[in-house]
Amino acid sequence: MLEMKFMHWTYAGARPRDWARARSARGSSPIARMEKSSVLAVDEHQWQSLVKLMGNPEWASEEIFKDRMSRAQNMDALKALMSEWISQWKVTDLYKAAQEARIPFRAGQHDAADGESDHLQERKYFVEFDQPG
Repeated sequence: MLEMKFMHWTYAGARPRDWARARSARGSSPIARMEKSSVLAVDEHQWQSLVKLMGNPEWASEEIFKDRMSRAQNMDALKALMSEWISQWKVTDLYKAAQEARIPFRAGQHDAADGESDHLQERKYFVEFDQPG
């Protein structure tokens, strides 16, 4: 997502918050940011994969979520419904499930999860050292 912000800044002179506001005004990009994570399901196949991962909830077929424009315009309702579903997951498990389903998903990094991250452990991100005083 940063790549897009850098591109819009460099070539269009748009500050990131201006760019986000413009996209939301067009209603083209449902990005749900929750406390633990964020999910980007812009394309219809991504949305359908997300709906399937959520267990095909009845609300997902409502008229207000019929297409990406409708979902973007009703993001508050969508976010509330998705937040409830996401809260039932452990972040690392949801991240893995979303990746397997090819859904763009970012697991939020916070102190409790950092130590559990297989990715960071494999990259030897954590280093022990002595801290005098």
